[in-house]
Amino acid sequence: MKSLLLIIAIAAAAFSLSAQNVGIGTSAPTRAKLEVNGMVGNTTAIFGTSGNGVGLVAGSPNVELNGYYNGGHRYLNTGYLVNAYLDTATGIMGFNTYASGAGGSLATAARPAITIAPNGRVSIGDNPGLGFNAQLSVGKDADKDCSAWFSAPQWSAFNYTSAEHTYLRSGANLTKLFLNYHPQNSKIVMGGGTSNVGINWSLPVYPLEIHANDFGIGLMRLGSLNHWIITVSQNYLKFFFRSTTANNTISQLGAFDYTTGQYSASSDRRIKKQIEPLPPMLEKLMQLKVYRYEMKHNNPKHDETFGLIAQEVKKIFPTLVHVTQNAHTDYEGISDVHTIAYSGLAPIVMKALQEQRVQLLLLEERTMRLEKQ
Repeated sequence: MKSLLLIIAIAAAAFSLSAQNVGIGTSAPTRAKLEVNGMVGNTTAIFGTSGNGVGLVAGSPNVELNGYYNGGHRYLNTGYLVNAYLDTATGIMGFNTYASGAGGSLATAARPAITIAPNGRVSIGDNPGLGFNAQLSVGKDADKDCSAWFSAPQWSAFNYTSAEHTYLRSGANLTKLFLNYHPQNSKIVMGGGTSNVGINWSLPVYPLEIHANDFGIGLMRLGSLNHWIITVSQNYLKFFFRSTTANNTISQLGAFDYTTGQYSASSDRRIKKQIEPLPPMLEKLMQLKVYRYEMKHNNPKHDETFGLIAQEVKKIFPTLVHVTQNAHTDYEGISDVHTIAYSGLAPIVMKALQEQRVQLLLLEERTMRLEKQ
């Protein structure tokens, strides 16, 4: 009978407790079903077994993994300690890591692993209140190779001190590395005015150095596969053009000599066809008018020069004049800029001189006959 009464009493107590809040260290628990108030040091509760467990720290609320707080962060058991905290004064929360230590010993030299600020800024290995005003900050210890490393299967590594390198690599199998892959009007800035950039070269001396075994620079217009190629050999700066409309033919069009600076255009007989003698040019050449003039734009000193007028040359030698439609210039009201290939006048002048020489020889011969008569 006594046993039955005891069971009834325990059941009644359990029913009564389930209907109310339970307090440990407080007689008026009102904020939760189980409210613990009171602590040793700063630790309110420890949950665990055999020395391992989790400590709940009051004050600045913390959760200690394998740790508790009593005059400092201490290890519950031998091993590593991780502290998850919230600073109620600043709103910063994060995770600190500690090196391995003995159970009950004081943990020192906290390392911020991940820190989150109230404005959403995230720091890895750094404090969001320090350094650059960035949404994501990544710190680096002096003994680490880099601040960030991305691997699989190729890698990229990031650093930020003057004595370290930064590597950006594309993936495997000839995949691409994109910088600022964005629609038009986006910008990529390299350096701050005194930096040197090397492509295929780690010791650039000039603002931009491109090292290549063969072709160096390719220039291509959007929407077209045709492109220009600029490269260097031991003695020349060479220019090529690749025409996709002519079976991807790459043609060398000219080169600058490194000794004299003289430009030479490609003129090999083997790359020409429909070769015909030039008809008489002297009469046409005499129709050209040479002028003295000054350019309207970028000429604050009103410097004078000499030359021809493209529209006049076009009437006599149309192949020497090129018209660029929709020219991107600041010439108001001009959308078709005319240019002259002055180098093309050289063979015309040579032909005219040859004609004039023939005329002089005929005149000399006629004069000699008259003198004999």
